[in-house]
Amino acid sequence: MFLLIVPAVAAGDLSISPGANFSLGSSTFSLSGDWENDGTYTAGTGVVVFNGDGSRTITGANAFYDLVIDKTNAVDAVDASGSDLSVTNTLSVAGGILTSASAFGDVAIAPPGTLALSGDITVSGQWQNRGTFIHNNYTVRLNGIDQSMAGANLFYNLTKQTASAATLTFESNAATTIENDLVLGGAAGQLLALRASSPGVRWDIDPRGGRFLDYLDVQDSENINLADIDVIGRHCLDSGNNVKWVFLADMTMAVLPTSAGSTTPAAGSVTMVEGGLAQNITAAVDHPDYHFFRWTAEPVGNAAFDDAFGPATTVTLSGPAVITANFAVNVYTLTYLAGPNGAIDGYNRQPVASGGSGLPVTALAAAGYHFVGWSDGAAANPRTDTNVTADRTVTAAFALNTYTLTYAAGPGGSIMGATPQTVNHGADGAPVTAVAGAGFRFVRWSDGAAGPTRTDTAITSDFSAFAEFEAVQPDLPDDLDLDGNGQPDEAQTDITVAPDGNGRYFGLIVPPEMTTEYLEWIDAALVPDTTNRPDRFPLGLVRFRVLTSAPGETIQLTIYCSEAIPEGVFWFTHDPVNGWQDYSEGAVVGQDRRSVTLTLQDGGFGDADGEVNGVIEGVFGPALFDQDDGNDDDDNGNDGNQTGDGKHHGGGCFLETAGRH
Repeated sequence: MFLLIVPAVAAGDLSISPGANFSLGSSTFSLSGDWENDGTYTAGTGVVVFNGDGSRTITGANAFYDLVIDKTNAVDAVDASGSDLSVTNTLSVAGGILTSASAFGDVAIAPPGTLALSGDITVSGQWQNRGTFIHNNYTVRLNGIDQSMAGANLFYNLTKQTASAATLTFESNAATTIENDLVLGGAAGQLLALRASSPGVRWDIDPRGGRFLDYLDVQDSENINLADIDVIGRHCLDSGNNVKWVFLADMTMAVLPTSAGSTTPAAGSVTMVEGGLAQNITAAVDHPDYHFFRWTAEPVGNAAFDDAFGPATTVTLSGPAVITANFAVNVYTLTYLAGPNGAIDGYNRQPVASGGSGLPVTALAAAGYHFVGWSDGAAANPRTDTNVTADRTVTAAFALNTYTLTYAAGPGGSIMGATPQTVNHGADGAPVTAVAGAGFRFVRWSDGAAGPTRTDTAITSDFSAFAEFEAVQPDLPDDLDLDGNGQPDEAQTDITVAPDGNGRYFGLIVPPEMTTEYLEWIDAALVPDTTNRPDRFPLGLVRFRVLTSAPGETIQLTIYCSEAIPEGVFWFTHDPVNGWQDYSEGAVVGQDRRSVTLTLQDGGFGDADGEVNGVIEGVFGPALFDQDDGNDDDDNGNDGNQTGDGKHHGGGCFLETAGRH
């Protein structure tokens, strides 16, 4: 045996003969040919570099310190499959292809270098792959303590098992794929920590075959395989920020606020649960002013709830977490609505904590309307709801304003028409007429209106007016004797006379125990109601007011006329409530046709005021209907088959009974 110590040198082939000893020391030895060792090679701390072009081989038993494969061409191969080869420090493949089954310290593959396995290898240092790694279905076994994996790697089998605490660091944002078996494990109390090169930035792993994992402490890992990595019962610790890993974790229960409710499992308890397996949890309300709000977890990423807002739900843990049942004070909603023709002033939708009070709101009526009340019966306006313990919705109701029109007659007259009148906002009243009594004439209304007939329009407030009259003395002919008793009427005190302004006169005699307040002639055209009104009133109408001796009394009074009453007339009356009505049954015409006697009851048919009050008011006159069919005509051109209601009664039988006079 001989000893050869070589300084830095470049050579073609190297052959160490049997019995020879090649010692490199700390030198760098480059060769472009084959390496054949049949003797002894002592690596020291030297570096052996394979360069040049062409494919080469390494044979024999060789323990390199640093081995560099840096061939000129990417396809140039260095085949060490026939060598019992090891690299105690660093294997660097920077160019060409190294085929080997060896034990390495550090492994660094740089482009365009390729490491192709010809058998299983062990790595005791760091692994960095920026070039190409071809596993050829062999195993890479990591047998160091704290090691790292850099680059994107595709392994067939990857193994690291340690009896002492160790760390295996993977490059963040890089994927490690294992096509067959992934074997990683520490020991009881001595966990193998799997970490990211940049804390908080996940490293990816894709285990496609068998998973043999025990005693791991995992952090920042994202499993990109379709199937979860299930380490339940394998003594593994979830240190956070892991995706699609399933662990056994501590579940600690809590309640906020503590007096509001309770949980199952009980608050304060710590339960070991299997990660990835849904756990039943429930929350119960223990305080009437609270309700369950939602579940939360801390850390947020370690728990997933099936329904975070349901008091009874399930939670799946991927790591230890505090599970809190959160309760909130009951909040109720006050809703204020406005009905038609109004609005709400204030917040019409108010959230109020249990037992609290709302803010005041006011119901505002539209023009012409007024507030009536709230739908819950409350009348206060504005209103403030206090001690709220439930949702509440109320609606403000509004009603159209109504006003009262009141018409009154001063001394010497009366009002014809409805009074008082109730009129809606903006509407018109019904017409009324100030009627002067016998010996009086209308002067004015108290509000200055001039005409005796008035219709108040567009009413927006209550209103009242009274008619003013003044006394007049009618001039009567000296020979006027309406009752035919041989005495001039102007000399009599029991007859009241009224002229019609056309040379005709009407007189009224009532029983001596009664009093005539007034008698007047009026034109039928002054009565605006035309429904069922006869076509003609040949003598016009007379209007009177008589005071009876007792309320409810039935009386007879006689109306005299200076002109004969036509044949075939009906006697019609009018009042504001019933309108035009045939009163022929209560009227008897005198034989000379210059008088008619009316039978009337206070408060009964024919009494225009309709009240039992000791006063009888009346509007009466003879009426005719114009010919409408050419049949059964009387001498005055009236249809004998038509009555005061505008209907035909055929055969003139009404004339034969109590109809026409």
